Amino acid sequence: MSTQKRFADYQNASLNFQPDTSRYDSFFNATEFEPVLASSRFESSAITQMDATEFIQQPSTNIKGPNWHSADEMSTEIRSAGVGRQTGKLTKPTQGSRSPHLSSEFLHKIDTIGQRLKIPGEYLMAVMGFETGGTYSPKIQNKTSGATGLIQFLPSTARSLGTSTEQLSKMSAVQQLDYVERYFQPYAGKLRSLQDTYMAVFHPKSIGKPSDSVIARQGSKAFNWNKGLDTNQDGKITPAEATERVRKYLSEQRGEKLDQSSQTSHQPKVGEIPKTDPDGTISTAKNWGSLSDQTRRGPGSIGGKYDANDLVRFRVNDRTNVNINLRELSADANIELIRDKNQNQQVDPGEIIESSRKSGSSPESLSQILGEKPLDRGDYFVRVSSNSDAKTPYNLEISGTKLNGRIRADNAPAGIYRYDASGKTDEGIDPNKETIVVTHGWNGDDDSASIRELAKEASKSGAQVLAIDWSSLAKSFELRPDIAAGRITPVAEWAQERLVKLGIKPEKTTLIGHSFGSYVSAEIGRKFVESGAGKVKNLVALDPAVRFDLDERTGRRDLPKPFRDVASNSLAFIASNGAQGLGGIPGNNDQAATAHNSFVVRFPLGASLTGPHSRVVDTFTDALHQGFLKLPSLTLPNHQDNYYNDLGRSLTPIPGRAIRVPGFAHEGSISVNWTGKKDDWSERDRRHPRSTGNPVYIEGLTRVVDNSGREETTWT
Repeated sequence: MSTQKRFADYQNASLNFQPDTSRYDSFFNATEFEPVLASSRFESSAITQMDATEFIQQPSTNIKGPNWHSADEMSTEIRSAGVGRQTGKLTKPTQGSRSPHLSSEFLHKIDTIGQRLKIPGEYLMAVMGFETGGTYSPKIQNKTSGATGLIQFLPSTARSLGTSTEQLSKMSAVQQLDYVERYFQPYAGKLRSLQDTYMAVFHPKSIGKPSDSVIARQGSKAFNWNKGLDTNQDGKITPAEATERVRKYLSEQRGEKLDQSSQTSHQPKVGEIPKTDPDGTISTAKNWGSLSDQTRRGPGSIGGKYDANDLVRFRVNDRTNVNINLRELSADANIELIRDKNQNQQVDPGEIIESSRKSGSSPESLSQILGEKPLDRGDYFVRVSSNSDAKTPYNLEISGTKLNGRIRADNAPAGIYRYDASGKTDEGIDPNKETIVVTHGWNGDDDSASIRELAKEASKSGAQVLAIDWSSLAKSFELRPDIAAGRITPVAEWAQERLVKLGIKPEKTTLIGHSFGSYVSAEIGRKFVESGAGKVKNLVALDPAVRFDLDERTGRRDLPKPFRDVASNSLAFIASNGAQGLGGIPGNNDQAATAHNSFVVRFPLGASLTGPHSRVVDTFTDALHQGFLKLPSLTLPNHQDNYYNDLGRSLTPIPGRAIRVPGFAHEGSISVNWTGKKDDWSERDRRHPRSTGNPVYIEGLTRVVDNSGREETTWT
């Protein structure tokens, strides 16, 4: 099909909008909109994109974005750039020719802008090329709407950007790119695909929406004006259909074959050698290179007799969390993660590590931790496959985040590990899930018994559980906890930066720390707050340690922040500071009291001086196991604040009733007992009805339940 014929076909999808401007008089002059009959418009102008309404192409923060209106309203949210073509023909540079506007300075600036907007520069090139008919002219203008330049700026859009279409038309292409970037800036970091990039220009409300989401339905005026975009004639217009022509333009510029899904599949004649799938095998897979803290994206198409598979190769050089997403589908497609273990260039049984096979055009996704051992590092493959003749475009995204690293202060190794109910797992980390992050304390590691069992128990909540291992520093200063404490802030900075890279959101994050790990958790929370991302959902401090300087780099004494300042909800368990076992020596009651709620844990007589410090972790694990606490809600029974002292006792002049006393800073006391003969997880007393291997179990929670000072001793 010739270029002119292909783009002439696009004209059938052209749209004519007649917006109700009365609602937007405060934003622009309604007289700019003049009704134009579709028939007369197409006779005078081969406009191949959606006809503009002024309201949408407005990046102003005063405008909160488009809203789709009911069928009895005039729609204004689909912004049409409309290419500035007035000749009735749409042409692009012929083979071997090049637009005079595509200078090396222009192309370099596109790459720079793409990096700042966090999208591939070629996506911007595709949108601008399509909008300008391949000319990339800053002067090209749609005489009907007045849309001008690289992304067909509407007059009101130009004004909102501090310029005018007249001024824009006098700029060079390089100069006009500044206004292209200014227009896209509000969407920086939100455009994850070619579809999203084009939706920013065409229908911003659809940014981030599934490719099969509905922009307009049959029967609405918007659909009737745009029915040419309903390519599968199902009575709906979707972002995938709206973007199809831009995707074809990008494919053509890359020299790739276009998706001719509307044509009859080629049937080979007798004796004819069937066509082969150029990127459908291990040996011909596209190479996307290393995924060391990288995200790779690319469009493609799949389906039909000779395009059943597309394969992409990538490399993992370290322990890496890999997330794979397949979006913008118009028909069913699946993804598989593959390792060619025997390197025979074939996919053999047992070499498919993971797959996602949702029905229909639903997006596909999977996550996996790769490269745990050196032998596991190297090349992997993603296969996009279709089991039908129906063709579909797609956008494939593969991101990799390293889970090992070095703490800058000492170049000491650190790592993040995923846990499930059985222990460490290579199941991937999903940025959309509720996340629990467990951090060990001084002289510990993520695999120490109490921390390991806590992580396993926490995973039963359904949230994904991560454990931070900073043992290279926590164990380096056995006799100097103050020196180890001085590394806490650098550890937290590294950990929080990894969590951000993984896409973990603070509002879905619960931080649990023991001893110095409580302060690592608090510092992670502080970094989220200071970054503007907000507080973490929960922080649980288990016997927070004696307070030292947390950052030896600064030369000043940086003490831990109050727990309530870095989390929307905070909870502390602190070992009793007194007669029962003298267990409170390592912990700090004052810091525990900075949580929204703190409870003193009282151990049996005969406990060692420091043993209860670790057993506080086991107490919290038992609270989860018995269902007293549930993650991530951490809902507590009814209680009054600040009735209990550091010994876990209230002032009760009348038995069963307490009074509030200054200096009594905790909300209750938890009574625990031993389940076995040993003070650790190494022995399970099977005769004990509550024994799970945990050396302790909770007997009760004493708290004041009303303003009269009445105490109760059960958890519920």
